Amino acid sequence: MQAPEGTQIVTVHGSGRETHPILATTVRVVNDPLAIPVRLTPDRSVASGSFVHEEVSNGIFDEINNVIDANRILAKGQMEFFLGQPVYYRIYAERHHVRQSEEILSLLLNNGVADFYAPALYWPVTLPTSHIVSTLARLYFYPTNRHVHYLMRISLLLGADFCNWLWDKWHEKWKRYPQPPSFYWTFKKMIGQLADTDARLLSARMSASSNVIIGTDKYIAGKDLLDKSEQASAVVSRACMKVFEGQDKYRSVARNLDFFAYGAELQRLGSSITKDVIRLVGARKPGDVVETSKSEE
Repeated sequence: MQAPEGTQIVTVHGSGRETHPILATTVRVVNDPLAIPVRLTPDRSVASGSFVHEEVSNGIFDEINNVIDANRILAKGQMEFFLGQPVYYRIYAERHHVRQSEEILSLLLNNGVADFYAPALYWPVTLPTSHIVSTLARLYFYPTNRHVHYLMRISLLLGADFCNWLWDKWHEKWKRYPQPPSFYWTFKKMIGQLADTDARLLSARMSASSNVIIGTDKYIAGKDLLDKSEQASAVVSRACMKVFEGQDKYRSVARNLDFFAYGAELQRLGSSITKDVIRLVGARKPGDVVETSKSEE
């Protein structure tokens, strides 16, 4: 109830068993992605504790929102991200601190998925499902070779009903072609694997034995991150920062582990998203795939 002047106290929630207050004057920052994450946030509803000695200033989180506001001013109403792909990755690295309107978050979703082929699954889990529905319809009607791969990967998360609907649409379009697009057969194979493979692994193009490494850190086994969304999210952020710093090889790491970080949340929305996409598309056929100069990776 009392402490000497100058004392610093850290409070944490109990773990379900008897606990005692934790007293500390320092907090160690480590590179181990499996360490218990500590989140600095001005939002008490998502905090597991707080530094009583000094609350976190809201000003710490202003920078990333100022960057987004600058793009909005440059865009002048256009649905484009003028600051470039590296800046998008910088924003995604601090996505939990983004405080923007639905319109701006929807813009970031479309930029990440359709324009940059970048990690973007955080946006639809924070938005009404109508935004991801319209994005998926855009990928269906106006695909490039990279759009198709993103559409397939998200389809696997949404479940068998969505996958079978999309396959039927593609099969109807290309069944008479002597040489259908290569992704046509890839998707058929993926659907066949859904029965005995976690959809998040298939979407991430990883196996349980796959390893991930960021910088000089030790390897992380994919299976250790699959059901630890907070830790997967932290690795995504670190990979995004590496991309922002010019290390493009981390683009695929950030994009793949995004399915571990937010895949389970999208799976829970699968039924409603499937119904809405099918209703929106109706009887219209999928668009012809336009090849781009950029590869899937």
